Amino acid sequence: MSIGGVYQDFNDKIIAKIEAFLEQFPAKLEDIYRAFINNDIFISRTKGIGILEPEVAIDYGVTGPMLRASGIPYDIRKEEPYLVYDKINFDIPISHKKDNLARFIVRFEEMRQSVKIVKQAMKQIPDGPYFNPKAKKSLMIRLRGEGEYFARTESPKGEFGVYLVGDGGVKPYRLHVRSPSFKNLSVLPVLAKDTMVADLVAISGTIDLVFGEVDR
Repeated sequence: MSIGGVYQDFNDKIIAKIEAFLEQFPAKLEDIYRAFINNDIFISRTKGIGILEPEVAIDYGVTGPMLRASGIPYDIRKEEPYLVYDKINFDIPISHKKDNLARFIVRFEEMRQSVKIVKQAMKQIPDGPYFNPKAKKSLMIRLRGEGEYFARTESPKGEFGVYLVGDGGVKPYRLHVRSPSFKNLSVLPVLAKDTMVADLVAISGTIDLVFGEVDR
C-alpha cells in the first residue's frame, strides 16, 4: 500500500498464494492454540492475573483486543466502518474474564475472524485499473486550506489515529499521532498491582507492545 493507492496490482500468482495460506493457516493456528491452552504452566501464569476492569480500561484510553478482553465490544470497523468493512461480515471477539488469559483468547479469535475477512475481501476485488503512485511525478503531500482533520483505524493493537491542523500553508501547523501501544502501556501499573515481578513478563506480553510505536 502507498498514499493514494498501491504500487502493484493483484495477479493470479499472489491470489493463489493467499488462498493457499488461508487453507493452511486455520489448522496451524488451532495447533498452536491447543499447545498453550492445554499447558498447565501457561494457564497458571495467565488465568486470574493482570485483571483489567472495563471502567479502568476506558479511563486509561485502552482500545483494541485489550479493551475487548475486558468485555467491551468496541471496534472502529463496526462503530465507524471505513474502506469496505461495511460490506464484510465478521464478529467482534470479546471476553468478560479481563485477565491475561482472556487477552490471549481474544487475540486468537481475532486471527480466526481475520481469515473470514480476507476470504470475503478476496471475492470482492474489483476489476479495472488501480492507482499507481509511481506514475505520479511527485509523492509530496500538501495540505490545502485551513482546518482540522482526524482519521482513525482499527490497528492490531487498537485505535490508531492521526490528527492534522492546517493553517493555510503547505505543511501542517500541528500533527499528532494517537498510538494504541502508548495508551495500552499506561495501564501496566494497574495490571501489575499485587502481582509477582515474574508476572510482568506475561502481563507485558498480553499488552502486545511495539516500543517504536510507543516512542513514535
